[in-house]
Amino acid sequence: MGKLDFQHKLTLYFFLIISAVIIFIMAGFYYYSYRNLSEQAQLNLDQLSVKTTAQLDNLITDMDRLCLYVSTNSDIRVAFREAAYQDLSNSKVEAGVLNTLTTVMVPNSAFRFRISLYNKKGNYVSAGIAYDSSVVNKRLHDQSYASWYKNLPIKSSMRSVTDLHKDYWGKTNQSFFSLLREIPDVSLAFHTTGVVEIQCPYEQLASILNFSDGSTTAYLYNQNGGLVYPENTSVPEEVNAFAAQAIQQHASAQKGVYLCSADRSAIAGWTVVLAQPKSKNMTPFFNVILLSGIFGLCMIAISFYLVFFVSTRVTKPLKKLRKSVQNVDMTNMSVKVDTKGSADEFTELNLAFEQMFGRLHDSMDEIVKIKGQEMQAHMIALQAQMDPHFLYNMIAIIKAMSREANAPQIGGVCNCLANMLRYISCYSEDAVTVEEELNHVENYLKLMKVRYEDQFSYCFEIDPNLRRVPLPRLSLQPIVENCFQHGFKQVQPPWTVRIRGWQEDNRWYLSVTDNGGGFPSGTMEGVEKKVKVFLSDPSGNIQNMKIGGMGLVNTIVRLKLRNQDSIIWKMENLPQGGAKVTLGGVCDDEYFTG
Repeated sequence: MGKLDFQHKLTLYFFLIISAVIIFIMAGFYYYSYRNLSEQAQLNLDQLSVKTTAQLDNLITDMDRLCLYVSTNSDIRVAFREAAYQDLSNSKVEAGVLNTLTTVMVPNSAFRFRISLYNKKGNYVSAGIAYDSSVVNKRLHDQSYASWYKNLPIKSSMRSVTDLHKDYWGKTNQSFFSLLREIPDVSLAFHTTGVVEIQCPYEQLASILNFSDGSTTAYLYNQNGGLVYPENTSVPEEVNAFAAQAIQQHASAQKGVYLCSADRSAIAGWTVVLAQPKSKNMTPFFNVILLSGIFGLCMIAISFYLVFFVSTRVTKPLKKLRKSVQNVDMTNMSVKVDTKGSADEFTELNLAFEQMFGRLHDSMDEIVKIKGQEMQAHMIALQAQMDPHFLYNMIAIIKAMSREANAPQIGGVCNCLANMLRYISCYSEDAVTVEEELNHVENYLKLMKVRYEDQFSYCFEIDPNLRRVPLPRLSLQPIVENCFQHGFKQVQPPWTVRIRGWQEDNRWYLSVTDNGGGFPSGTMEGVEKKVKVFLSDPSGNIQNMKIGGMGLVNTIVRLKLRNQDSIIWKMENLPQGGAKVTLGGVCDDEYFTG
């Protein structure tokens, strides 16, 4: 290279540098494209699994809504009570409830299901998908019917969802899965007079779990890891291993032949697993490699030409200067330099940057203002959620007390309910004090005490120094409400709720403890995932914060939006039974009185 002149050296050096940069960029582009495509494929599969699970939950919810409506219908309950205590023929029982079943099915579009009502005496009534009377008679009069009926997976006052089973009310070869509820006695509490079974055909399940793209396969597992869907299918070992892990906790797989995603049904407890061969997703990547390789070679060729052209233009003034220097002698002591067309580019560039930063500063101020308004809108949107079933229950209690003419107690209930509604509907402030929030919680617990009477008790142990600590409105009440919605469902009364507030190591803490059934396995990970998903895009995920099962997530999200990382929270099951939720934050001298 020592024999090359300056122009050719400049051309060669810059060509090597630009070629290395292009190769580096292409390698980075390949890596980024591969990773981005893999992550996007996984994200799409995760979203599809959540959407599929939601469709499955909607199907089971429709079945449960229909089952609950039938099991609580007064005409049906009366008819099955008479059948339980009198020797009624099946035709008489059918005459008493068939018109009611028909009336129920039309507005609920229930013709896609089979509604079956039967009792331990062998009375059977059905509507919807046709059944076979000979099969029904044979089953009802079989000696094993009583044992089969006794072993039905019925849960008191709760739905029960079965795995796929053959049609035992007809001669069809298709499979069904069923949702069952008991028919409560009209007069005797905790006594059943029959069973309502809503059967859904296998085709309904297949319409949700079959995908038209041909590359995505859905598998449905029950809580014990047994395969529910599809029938008579061998599952790849890699997918089975992933499903076993997903049943314990949510997970996503990137290694191996398959791309997998899972989501658990909140209603049936089933786990939906979706699997895609990675080769299907990588086909676009190979096309990108080919096109980008051709593009890279073209860029290297073009860069060589541009470098040579620029080096020629850059070295041209130097050649003129060299020639001018060679002409310098004693009679000519000046070097002629052509400065025509020169300008103070640095002054103009500095002015341009000053103007740009001024506009950028104004834009940032506007963005901060918009983000503040958006954050306030998120807080209001999350605060505005209230479970309507609570209002329905309170109105029912007031109605019941009105029959007993208990005017003072009715007034107290109405006062508590009015205070709660007034508290919830106030949007003038984005935060309240611990004292105000505890007053709201106490109104709620008073109403629960009216509802459950001696079956329920509660207590407060609050450090007075915490009374002015600020919290987002409705931070504690949803957690307390969660005790009744989930914690006490599997535990017989008496029930207790204990609310504590204390200071420790320059931090304040609030805890809610109950003696219920505790948190199911995987609840902690599920709450963390929902909080992270929401905080990653509050505007896009605000609609997913629906009523029911989201009280703790709602509270944590609003505390995080307000206090960022200074908020701590903990969920735990207690050794003696029950669960405990703890919230905490840093003591602020402006509000803390300790």
